[in-house]
Amino acid sequence: MRRRETYMVNLQPCTKSLFLLGEMLNAALHCSSLCDERVDQEEITLTQQAFEQIAGLKHLSEVLASRIAELERRLLARLQQQKPRGLDARSK
Repeated sequence: MRRRETYMVNLQPCTKSLFLLGEMLNAALHCSSLCDERVDQEEITLTQQAFEQIAGLKHLSEVLASRIAELERRLLARLQQQKPRGLDARSK
């Protein structure tokens, strides 16, 4: 684990944020799997409460997907603006 912590310290802020976001999404997937395993054993009132959470989770997922798509577009545009050094000299 020490190696991973050292790696995280050396990341740029955007990269670090996206890495942490990936970790949180993995944890969210784990939570949804745990819920899925328990659906048939839950009391009906708990099932109702769980069901009421779904709409909000779907909305957050849609917002996140939209933000990731926009971030991907912006990162790609930024990368395309940056020409590798020496590229123009070789193409002539």
